[in-house]
Amino acid sequence: MTWQWRDGTTWRDFDPGLASQLESAREAGQATCVYSFRGQPYEVDFQQNTQVNLGTGFARDVRRLATSYLAVGARVEARFEGKATYYAGKITEVTGSTYSIAYDDGDRETDVAEDLIRVVSDADEGAAVRARMGFLSDARDDLKAGLRTETGKKISTSAACCVCLLLFINLIIWLSMSLEQVDSEHYAIPYDKPRGRVRNEVFVEGLHMKPAYGQFILWPKTYETVEEVVECNSEDGVRIELTVRYQYLPREKSLYKLTKMYTEHKDDSDSEFEYIYDKVLAWQARAAIRNGCARYAAQEFQTQRGLVQTEIYTLLSERLDRFMHTDVIDVQLVYIKRPPEYESEVDAKESARNDIDKANNERAQATTQAQTKLLAAETAANKTLDTARTAAQNTLVAATAEASVLTTRYATLAATYKNVKTIHGMSNEALLTYIATRLRGSVAATISLDGPAQTSYIDELT
Repeated sequence: MTWQWRDGTTWRDFDPGLASQLESAREAGQATCVYSFRGQPYEVDFQQNTQVNLGTGFARDVRRLATSYLAVGARVEARFEGKATYYAGKITEVTGSTYSIAYDDGDRETDVAEDLIRVVSDADEGAAVRARMGFLSDARDDLKAGLRTETGKKISTSAACCVCLLLFINLIIWLSMSLEQVDSEHYAIPYDKPRGRVRNEVFVEGLHMKPAYGQFILWPKTYETVEEVVECNSEDGVRIELTVRYQYLPREKSLYKLTKMYTEHKDDSDSEFEYIYDKVLAWQARAAIRNGCARYAAQEFQTQRGLVQTEIYTLLSERLDRFMHTDVIDVQLVYIKRPPEYESEVDAKESARNDIDKANNERAQATTQAQTKLLAAETAANKTLDTARTAAQNTLVAATAEASVLTTRYATLAATYKNVKTIHGMSNEALLTYIATRLRGSVAATISLDGPAQTSYIDELT
C-alpha cells in the first residue's frame, strides 16, 4: 500500500517508514496514528483522511492507494523496517494489505507494507546469491590450494598460527561485545545497529546475547512516574494550570510494536535512531488532561476536585491504552493554579458569602433569643393564669358552699315559719309581725338622735 499527502494540487508519497507505521496503525483498528517527523508531532485521522500538525494545528489531506498483490512463497526483496537497503527473503503470510517475510539471514518481519517490497526474478536472485557467496568460493579455493603469498609461496606455519590467534581474539572481542546483562527493572529488545534492525524478541533479567556492535533497547518493567504541567481552558473559558502526576507501564506483549512505532531515524540514517516514545506519551497525556480540563468549570476544580481527578484518570487511561498500548494505574491532581484576577474574584465572593452566612447566623441567634424570651413570658403568663384560675376556683367553691349553707338555713327558717303559721293559723300579716318581734328580740338596736339645743352663745359674743 502507498500513503500520500496533498501538497497543494500535488500528491506526494510519505516516507516509507512512516507509511509502514500508518498502515500498521490502520490494520490494528486504530482511528488515529500519532508520530513525529523531523521534530514535529503529527496525528493522522483515518476516518477523516487528514493529517494535523499537533504543534501548529495545520491540517492537510492524506490518502491510501492499493498496489499489486504478492503471493505466499514469492521470492522478494524488502526494505527491512523501512530502511533504504533491500534484503532478500520469502513471503510467508499475506494479511490484508501487509505481508510477513522470512529473510535469508534469519530475521523475520510482519506487517510489511507493499511499497517496501519488490519481486525479484530467478536470474536476479542467482546473481545476488553468487555475489553474496563469492567471498566463500574464494576462501574455499584458497583452502584447497593452501594459503599463498603474491609470489606463490606458502605462508609459514607460524604465520598461520598468528592468523588463527587473531581470529580467536576477534572471536573473544565479538563475544564480549555481544553479551550484556539486563537488570531486574527493565525489559530489553535487541537492536542490530550495523543493519539498523530491531528483533522481535523481549529479554528479561539475566545475561543475554545481543547483536554484535548492537545494543539493547530498554523498556521499564515497573511503573514509571511522570509529572506534567499543563495549561488548559476550563468549561467556562478560564485559563488554568494543572500539575498532574501519573504512573504508567507499557505492555510487555506490545514492546516490539512500540519500538517499531516510536523510533525515528536521525538525519535519514539507517543505523542511528531517536527513541521518541516518551515524547509521544507526553503529547497524548497532555491531550487527555486538556480534554478533562474542558469538562469542568473553574470553580468546580476546587469544589469537585475528586471528580476532576477521576475524569482525567479515565480519559488518560483510555487514550494511552488506545494509542500507546500502555496501562495507567494512578493519577494525582497535585496542584491547581488559576489566574490571580479570578482568585481575587473568588476570594471576594467567598468573603461576601461568609458575611451572608454570618448575618444569617446572627439572625438565627437573635431569633433564638427572642423565642427564648417569648417562651419565658408565656411561661410566666401561664403561671399567673394558673394562679388566678386556682384562686377563682377556690373563691367559687367557698361561695358555693356559703350559698348552700345560707340556702339551707333559709329553707329551714321558711319551713319553720310555715309550720308556725300552719299550727297557729296565722295570716301573713300576723306571721310577719311574729318574725319582726323575734328579730327585735335577738338583735340589739342602736338609736341615734340629734344633740340637745344650744344653751350658750358666749363664743359668738366675744
